[in-house]
This record gives sequence, structure tokens and C-alpha cells, in this order.
Amino acid sequence: MTLQNETLRQGESQTITVTVYSNDTPPEIINLTGATLKWEMWHPLTGAVLTKITPVDIEILDQNDFEGKCAVTITKTDTSALIPLTYWHALLYVPFVGDSDVVMEGYIIVKSSRGLEVFEE
Repeated sequence: MTLQNETLRQGESQTITVTVYSNDTPPEIINLTGATLKWEMWHPLTGAVLTKITPVDIEILDQNDFEGKCAVTITKTDTSALIPLTYWHALLYVPFVGDSDVVMEGYIIVKSSRGLEVFEE
């Protein structure tokens, strides 16, 4: 499993790129062809805040090369109402055949956008 931490700012979009590895020893890059990916961000006290799923909000990259990379798109709309806190996030891998597995987890720090208006044109 990959540990991946991120930082977001309220009202800004961001793409989180993840290389998906198996939970085997040693870990191997997973071929994502035909798989479903589900990403969630949540706070322990408030529950799920954002959920993204393929193919709408998560793009599987390099399908021809089987490089096991995906990109989770987080929009300005997604982040505008977030309270500045530390959240957890995880990526669930659901293969076309076989068992699903959590392949990435970590935390996301959401920073306030307050005070940045002076820098906007």
C-alpha cells in the first residue's frame, strides 16, 4: 500500500496522481485495465466529504503501457466548502476479476483561502 499525503487550498482545483501498487511482498505496479477505482476523502468526526470514481472523476493513465497510474480530479467546487482541517483519503482498487483492495491512503491538509484575495487580479 502506498502512503500519500497532500495539501489543498479552499477554492482551488488539484489533480492527485497515484501509482497503484499491489499489497504483495514485494509490491508490484498493478495493471489498471478494466478496473474500477474509488477515492474518498473524509474527516473522522464528520464522515465522507468527497467521493470520486472512474471514469468520471478518476482517469486511468498510461493504459497502453500498463504503468498503473491514475489521476484523481478535485475541482474548485469540491474544495470551496471544505473546512480547513486535516482529512484522510484512500484509493480503493476493484479489479475486473478478483478481490478489491485499498492501495493508497494518507492525509490531506486543507488550508484556508482567506487572505489570498489580495493576490487575485
